[in-house]
Amino acid sequence: MILAFIAMVAAGFFYLLHRIDESVRPIYLVAVEDDMIELATLLSSDISRRSEEGTLVLEGFRELISHAMWRRFEAVIYDRTKDRIEFGVYVVDHNGIVVFDSLDDSRRGQDYSEWIDVRRTLTGQYGARATWEDDPQSPGDRVQVFYVASPIVVEGRVLGAVTVYKTTSKGFSYFLQVRRETMRGAVLVSLLVLGWGLMITHWVNRPIQQLTEYAQTIRDGGRAATPMLGSKDMESMARAFDEMREALEGKAYVEQYVQTLTHEIKSPLSAIRGAAELLEEPMTEERHAAFVANIRGESARIQQLVDRLLELSAIENRKGLRQTEPIALDDLVHEILDELSPVIETKHLRVNFEADPAKHVKGERFLLKLALRNLVQNACEFTPTSGGIHIYYRACSLHIHDDGPGIPDYAANRVFERFYSLQRPETGKKSSGLGLSIVRQVADLHQGEVHLRNHAEGGAEAVFVFRPA
Repeated sequence: MILAFIAMVAAGFFYLLHRIDESVRPIYLVAVEDDMIELATLLSSDISRRSEEGTLVLEGFRELISHAMWRRFEAVIYDRTKDRIEFGVYVVDHNGIVVFDSLDDSRRGQDYSEWIDVRRTLTGQYGARATWEDDPQSPGDRVQVFYVASPIVVEGRVLGAVTVYKTTSKGFSYFLQVRRETMRGAVLVSLLVLGWGLMITHWVNRPIQQLTEYAQTIRDGGRAATPMLGSKDMESMARAFDEMREALEGKAYVEQYVQTLTHEIKSPLSAIRGAAELLEEPMTEERHAAFVANIRGESARIQQLVDRLLELSAIENRKGLRQTEPIALDDLVHEILDELSPVIETKHLRVNFEADPAKHVKGERFLLKLALRNLVQNACEFTPTSGGIHIYYRACSLHIHDDGPGIPDYAANRVFERFYSLQRPETGKKSSGLGLSIVRQVADLHQGEVHLRNHAEGGAEAVFVFRPA
């Protein structure tokens, strides 16, 4: 689009320059010819006055022309200094034979009767011609010479003709100067138009590009703030995009959650209903206790699912952070490890934390703790009894490496999906599948990233990347 605009502007100005060139050049040539015919008429009238008895009389005329040709003067015309006459004159008799030439006396006696300026003038017509000739001042170059003739008339009889001739390149310098100035002006205007056009293009395209990036981020499931576009019309469009996004997300959110929640709760509800029906029948105390424990376990599973859904819903509906503060990551990790100490001690896990008191980040403490706790808890659940967990920093990221079985290939691209969960190695049970979704939402709110991958030395590694301070 921009290239097309540049091409159109360039083509327009080149056409304008071509039209100016084609228009100004003929005007200049007409002006030159007009002056030359007037001069030729003046000179032919002088000879006619001297030749009253029917014979060409050039005495006095030669002295006039010679004096004028050799006279020096100084005239500053614009930025060009003129110091001598730059035209020539030759005179022919009624047969077209040269009898006088102001610039080249060797031409005297030559027959010019076939030259258009002479032939037409001697027959009572207007005679003028333009001829390309060798430039005597610059060997090897050719110049265009204008010839304009006027008849010498005495008592109605044509006795000869006076031709004024001039090299166009000498006077043409004025036209070339105007042409150069016009070119410079046209180039300057072209650059100004192009610059202004590019500014307008950027002013229009940049908001559209921001809206496109915003829409693509939302399409890919990312979190993005409504772009500030600086124009009322563009701001209205951005708000319309945001309202449409919220409406579509809200509808899709409800549909997806209702379907998934129904599917997830269906299994524990069936188990509770089956256990309740069996409790109505006579049974031993041992079986009675087992069914009661089953009901409690499935009820806790439903409660956990609902709590996690509420947490995730609260985070997903937030557009940004609320109370940010500098957070010492060491303190946060130690708090999480203290809270998970019952699980760690029960499974006899070895936790190696490479602390660094200098590591601080800015964010919302509650959310960061919620996200990192999910990652450490996952590591504890997937690490076998007496296994190890290694927690360490690398630049702007926190790494949590466990000794578990790693991530199966089929699950590598789905671990952050809502309600997607893998069986725990020791219990064979699945979680709510919402923990990692919460972690990703927290990372997005902090303009960071989270990755879960297999480690080169075995096991899985979770990486929470913080935004550089």
